[in-house]
Amino acid sequence: MSLSNVTKSIFEIHIAVLLMAGVPLFAKLISLLAIDIIAIRSIIGAISLFIFIKITDVSLRVLTKKDFCIICITGILLSIHWVTCFHAIKISSVAVALISLYTYPILTVFMEPIFFHEKIHVRDAVAGIFVLIGIYLTVCGEGVGSSIMAGFIWGVISAFAYALRNIVYRRYLKSYPSSSIMFYLLVVSSVLLLPIIFIDSKDIFASKQWLHLFVLGVFFTATPHTILMRSLRYIKANTVGLIASVQPIYAILLAALILSEIPSLRTMIGGGIVIFTSAYATRKDNDL
Repeated sequence: MSLSNVTKSIFEIHIAVLLMAGVPLFAKLISLLAIDIIAIRSIIGAISLFIFIKITDVSLRVLTKKDFCIICITGILLSIHWVTCFHAIKISSVAVALISLYTYPILTVFMEPIFFHEKIHVRDAVAGIFVLIGIYLTVCGEGVGSSIMAGFIWGVISAFAYALRNIVYRRYLKSYPSSSIMFYLLVVSSVLLLPIIFIDSKDIFASKQWLHLFVLGVFFTATPHTILMRSLRYIKANTVGLIASVQPIYAILLAALILSEIPSLRTMIGGGIVIFTSAYATRKDNDL
């Protein structure tokens, strides 16, 4: 692994993080259901990536049936991650949904050793305790049926699916071109969610927000996720989690500026503990 590849990957992750920070805004700006948005997002993203692949002459060949099955599983995980994340944002707020989503770095440091036969460090166990404290501060005082609690639960489900997707990709698929893998994942997501489009076709095609959907699919989906997956060829998933830990901060600031969503002091304190503890747990040792 050359230093130039690692440095380039780190720079690319920062670009992807900036783009992805704007994604949660679309869950609020687009009035469709979360699953409808993700279905269209996947289709538009797949089409735009296919055009890019044809222009750049990237290979779409899948070498084995096992790899094909793993791609399908990873595509399902991507769909679950997106739908649950957008649903969490819609029923709660950008801040709550992203704080819960960004438990994924701490989930990664506990899950990654299972796939790569590595030991779990004591610091990771300690970090897990602090994350639980942050979660408690964020949701304490909220009833089981409250929108805050519901959004947080859906966000954690999204976090688990996202962490598992990154690990599976790094373990089994990183030898493939990142754009081709992302294309296949979007195709799987599109096929999986296609029936939803037919069921809700009246609402979808009556929507006047197609520009938002197009921008979301091309510039905030295909582009950053391809960049992110390419970086996983050279650095660990938990290192990506470290760099990406600033994304919720960017997204919460954007939500405050554009959507006037101002999180409570308790939410900010709890979220700060979750985000910074996850960043600490995934900090760079000899990963790069």
